[in-house]
Amino acid sequence: MKKLFILFGLCSLCSRGGSRLSSITTTTKDPDKPVPIRDVSAVNDGRAELPCDIDPPDPSDRVYLVLWYRELAGKPLYSFDLRGRPPNTAKHWSADPTFGFGTRANFRVGSGPETPTALVIKTITLLDEGVYRCRVDYRNSPTRNMKLNLTVVEEPHAPQIKRDTDIQQDVGGAYAGPFNEGEELKLVCEVHGGRPSPTVFWYVDDQIVNGKTQIEPGKDIVVNKLRYAMLNRDMNNKKVSCVAKNNDINDPKTRTVTVQMNLRPQSVKILRKQNFLTEGVKVQIICEARGSEPPAQIRWYIGETPAENYKVQNKIQHNPLGSTTTSILIFEPGQGDNKRRISCRAFNKNIPGSTIEDHWDVHVMYKPRLTLTLGRTLNPQEIKERDDVYFECLIVSNPEANKLEWYHQDRRLYPNATGGILLSNQSLVIQGVSQKNNGEYTCRAENRQGKATSNEINLSIKYSPVCDNKSIDNSKIAVDSSVVTIVDCYLDSNPPVSQVYWISSKQGHQSRISPSQYTLMEGFSRLSYQPERTREADFGELLCYGVNKVGTQTDPCVFSIEAAGRPYPLENCKLGNSTGTFGVICDPGFDGGLTQAFNLEIFVSETKALLRNMTRNQPKFQLAGIHSNQPVSLQVYSWNKKGRSEIVTVAESVRINTDLGSRSTELPPSLVMKEPLYLVIGGAGIGFLLITFLSLIWYFKRRAVGKKLAVVEV
Repeated sequence: MKKLFILFGLCSLCSRGGSRLSSITTTTKDPDKPVPIRDVSAVNDGRAELPCDIDPPDPSDRVYLVLWYRELAGKPLYSFDLRGRPPNTAKHWSADPTFGFGTRANFRVGSGPETPTALVIKTITLLDEGVYRCRVDYRNSPTRNMKLNLTVVEEPHAPQIKRDTDIQQDVGGAYAGPFNEGEELKLVCEVHGGRPSPTVFWYVDDQIVNGKTQIEPGKDIVVNKLRYAMLNRDMNNKKVSCVAKNNDINDPKTRTVTVQMNLRPQSVKILRKQNFLTEGVKVQIICEARGSEPPAQIRWYIGETPAENYKVQNKIQHNPLGSTTTSILIFEPGQGDNKRRISCRAFNKNIPGSTIEDHWDVHVMYKPRLTLTLGRTLNPQEIKERDDVYFECLIVSNPEANKLEWYHQDRRLYPNATGGILLSNQSLVIQGVSQKNNGEYTCRAENRQGKATSNEINLSIKYSPVCDNKSIDNSKIAVDSSVVTIVDCYLDSNPPVSQVYWISSKQGHQSRISPSQYTLMEGFSRLSYQPERTREADFGELLCYGVNKVGTQTDPCVFSIEAAGRPYPLENCKLGNSTGTFGVICDPGFDGGLTQAFNLEIFVSETKALLRNMTRNQPKFQLAGIHSNQPVSLQVYSWNKKGRSEIVTVAESVRINTDLGSRSTELPPSLVMKEPLYLVIGGAGIGFLLITFLSLIWYFKRRAVGKKLAVVEV
């Protein structure tokens, strides 16, 4: 009989619906016979199933009565009664809650392996824990007993995941972090409660990871610590779960968080580095940084200076495994950027020391930059004639200049050893400079990028006085002993003339003229000269010498003295429009040493009758209002008190209409002198006026104290 009961217990190892049988079977000795004991567990507030095999040993037999007892209680707490009843009409009885389960219990007759026969108890509490006995009575077979040890499991609270720091603050939410790539990761899973104490372990994605478990003594807390000495980027966005398990009935308690990481940029690269750039031509320099999360920030540097004043465009492509940041620098290179380093630096602002860099040493092509300097030993304020002068032309260019030229006053200089012009490399030497070397000097260079001109250096050579062209052009002086003649000596010098003296030279004899007779003005000296007599022996030359800091004039200005006479004929006379006015314009000839006047006479070509006589202080005659209906001739001459110059015929047999500037338009009849009488009267009147005019001139000239030399500027 003992072996029969053991076999019966081994056939009832499975249960459903809220309780589980353990795989361990014990035997408790009853005073009459041993009864097998099965371990069954259930979760607090859940459902327990206490299995009981009611199948009779003899298939022809049948169950009469099933009774349930708790431990050593003498009376049942639940009955399943089939006595005198059909199989499906059994009577169920459950003891009141004060002793039994009340309505919480129900005996279920099994219908197969999936639903074995068991006493099903709902809303299990810790008070329900204990040993229960199932007694089965058959019609013919012996009574069967089975004991079940019910253990009530109390589930733990949900795990808490904290950062393993002094504060140990819960990570909160669905994410843990962010953690920096390369730093240590320390997480703590803390589980409170649970009966029995739960097993706590970690999952990273779908793999179990061993942590370090410890139980807080006296606190009913189980702790498991997860540690990574150095986080790699593969951990980013991985799910880390803490699992607490103390039964096989319900799913374990789980807390899952996603690890968030700050990732370092893995690479940074400047794309499409060109061999060279061109000055002034804008380019887009593209830099790409990959692998950072959050996306990398990019900073540009020109040399070691942040490119804060340059235009930059950024765009980002997000990727959980590391985003891509593209930055475009709008760069306009200049000459100073040649061989300068352009750096693209990418970094994650959350990770100290995460900066990585790519750089590009750019080569900028540009036109030559020229700097012209005077020789170091030369003082530009102290260069004198006959000194040697040299220039240096400093050239900075990329590529190198292939041509260098020198210019003086925009005229190119060529090597001329005889003329004292020497060219060597980037130097210009001028030997024995003189006044002709004054002016602006430049150097010009050229390369493949273009041409350039240097700064200008104005060479101001100090030289002793020389005669100005005004003095040379007016070196012939006509004098009259009756008047004082003004002689102006124009001098050219650098620095200005500080002193002057005059010498009278007659028949090989020279004498100094008293300083009281001349003055020194800006650029010239004025001599008041009056010979004692007008004999030929009294005439000769006047010599003018200037003096400045450089020295005394070597070759004096020479003025030839001769007696005053008639003026010379007019020159370059023209009939036509000048400055919008129709008339006659001439150049004056030599005035003979006296003040001269100018006359224009208009004659009828056929009869030689005088139509008009004009007198002017300058050889310019306007013909406004003059018309002729017959050919006329125009003649001009000059005169002074010594007489009249030779006559110059300007035009012959022309017709004049000044309204249109034409030589063929008829004159209005009222203004045309057609009769000989008119011609005689007109001629007599003009003659009278002319005699009166000349007499007045002679009178006033006699009273004059001097005469000013007329000078023609060129």
